[in-house]
Amino acid sequence: MASVAVVVVAADRGHFNWSLPLAEALVTDDVVQKVEYWTSEESQPWLGGGLPPQVTLGGSTGSFSQTKKLVDVFTELSSSGDTDEEGGRALEEHFAQEVQRRGVAPTLEEALSKTTPPQEVQDALLHRLKMRDVAIVVYEQTWCSWAEAVAQKAAVPSIAFQPSYIDVFRHSAGCPPRAFQQTFNFGSEGMVYTLASCLRRHAPVPAGRHAVGAILPRRRSLAAALRSEDQDQELLTWLNLDGPPVVYCSLGSHMLSRVLGPGSLTALVKGLLAVPCRVLFVLSKTAREFADADPEFAKLAVEEKVKLPEWVNQPAVLAHHSTSLFLSHCGANSLHEALACGRPILALPFFDDQYYNAAALVEAGCALRIAKRPVEAQQVTAAVKKLLSPDAKLAAEKLQQELVAEDGTLQAAKWVAHVIAHGNACADPLDP
Repeated sequence: MASVAVVVVAADRGHFNWSLPLAEALVTDDVVQKVEYWTSEESQPWLGGGLPPQVTLGGSTGSFSQTKKLVDVFTELSSSGDTDEEGGRALEEHFAQEVQRRGVAPTLEEALSKTTPPQEVQDALLHRLKMRDVAIVVYEQTWCSWAEAVAQKAAVPSIAFQPSYIDVFRHSAGCPPRAFQQTFNFGSEGMVYTLASCLRRHAPVPAGRHAVGAILPRRRSLAAALRSEDQDQELLTWLNLDGPPVVYCSLGSHMLSRVLGPGSLTALVKGLLAVPCRVLFVLSKTAREFADADPEFAKLAVEEKVKLPEWVNQPAVLAHHSTSLFLSHCGANSLHEALACGRPILALPFFDDQYYNAAALVEAGCALRIAKRPVEAQQVTAAVKKLLSPDAKLAAEKLQQELVAEDGTLQAAKWVAHVIAHGNACADPLDP
């Protein structure tokens, strides 16, 4: 009996995180009996932490390290301006040269070709898909679109989920397509977007594609995370202290210290402390070392009102009663988690869809955007004071209600069940 969903997903957190609550929902909602991951070596550790035992690692798609080098060049160049258009110009002018200069690959074309795993990986997946227990292949569109062809060879139905809405945003804004991005398969017939409707405001879903909204952990999973013994008890004690509100800060897995510079990180923390508030700022080891090069930042880092961990359980921190505001790069996953908790957003977007996500929340009244060049402490202080007002909180809670009612996790699970039953994602499974 076909009872296994094979999930093919890799890359950074932004293209991976949506799959975890969906995997749990597929099992708990009895869509399948088991979920088997095929993912990169770098992504495999992310499968831990509270998932049902029926969610397991099936196989490796190899290392993502070469692709990450390409992504790092892309991120740095596209973050070089304060708008998507400015970043796009930098990419068109310098991307190919930088890929070559940094030794990522001799040519941009060769670098892009390496985003597809070697043939032996595809053959191993094909061998697995030909086994009779596989019911469906669920894959991430941007980096794993190659899985569709493998599924077709095995005569197994498949469905693509796309965390990035950037192609639709740009089309709706009248932006011309970027030459090098034609290589990436951002969308296909029947593909399902995972962006919440409150962020898609002025960019309707294209014909032939679909959207489910935010795929987030179920409330019972979040409650379990808050009770978990795996929680950082020292951090939890700090969050539970009486005192000023906590501003939680995370700039995403692609935040490069050299994009902002140590002076900007200092200005962010100084501006937050002047509100006053407590600061919980997630910084990678590399970013922390870079920031500590500024003596003023090093002094701020030892204050009792400042915590600088390398990692936290983000949904649990955002759900904590002391957390009043979220400083974010405005990646979709992070915004979904914040809006699910009704938190206003201090927006510091770097590239791509982050600009459009930030604009939607500013328009909705639950966010303010600050410029990244330069980051000014006074601007940060003024923005935070406005966002701690009742009006911003009410606006965030309104979007929270919309997001919860949308229930993207349930809708995504229904899509998977529909494709298992009917073999395609071109008809709405909710139609009578």
